[in-house]
Amino acid sequence: MWRRPTKAQIRSALWAARARFLVARRLREQEIAEVSVPEAPKLGLDATRGVNVALRLTGATCLQRSVVLQQWYARHGVARDVVIGVTSPRAGFKAHAWIEQPGETIETGFTEITRLPARLPAPKST
Repeated sequence: MWRRPTKAQIRSALWAARARFLVARRLREQEIAEVSVPEAPKLGLDATRGVNVALRLTGATCLQRSVVLQQWYARHGVARDVVIGVTSPRAGFKAHAWIEQPGETIETGFTEITRLPARLPAPKST
């Protein structure tokens, strides 16, 4: 069932679309650990739906999606690592990136080769 998006979801979608295109460009020019993502607006985790819709509609790759979502969650105080894994060449080599969900064990069929630890923003001094 279709639900009308909230203002926060629309704002989060606009941020995510912009962030996705910037991340795509930066991934072509920099090492993944050096890629910076624009700071996400603090709109509440209820607005995550807008982020997911924007990433889907803009055709984000799994790596772009994971890096953008990592920034979104970090801005909302939730630490999530980006995990990059591969399959065996004998099984037809594939690579995939995803956001690790703490406490969830998901059998992906991929062997982890690297991890980008979550970076929570430093508390702002007043």
